Amino acid sequence: MESNLTPDVQAQLALLRDISLPEAVSWWPLAPGWWLAAGAVVTLLIAVLVYRYFHRRSLRYIALQELALLRRGAADMHAVELATRLSVLLHRIAMAAGNRESGKLSDGQWREYLCQGRQGMASGIAGFIASAPYRQQDHFPADDEMPDHSSLLDKSEHWIRRHT
Repeated sequence: MESNLTPDVQAQLALLRDISLPEAVSWWPLAPGWWLAAGAVVTLLIAVLVYRYFHRRSLRYIALQELALLRRGAADMHAVELATRLSVLLHRIAMAAGNRESGKLSDGQWREYLCQGRQGMASGIAGFIASAPYRQQDHFPADDEMPDHSSLLDKSEHWIRRHT
């Protein structure tokens, strides 16, 4: 092919250089959009950590953890003993939630307090929990009149979730 070209054209072709590619784009320094994305991720991470810290210190979280401990050991307890421990726990929760006067309530008044409002417990279970600390296991009515463990625990959990 070169033989067909004139010496002028050949001289001009000799002056041409190969195409040079630009350098590859580096990751550093980052573009402003990446800095914004990194800042958003760090801010979100800090917000989640702060939320988890305060959530774990919340009254509801602590009360539900104590209820979970009671739930684990409930199979070995008599219903009266379980209701007594639930009564103590619910008293502590009510007092910690700001109702200091609830610590002075007992039996009938405590049952009424547990039943208050739409979010209250059923009267039978609230009465059982309220009277359990004042009765002995062997002097309690027949077993068919006692609520089962799961209903005591479930109603107490529902009450805790609604009142904390």
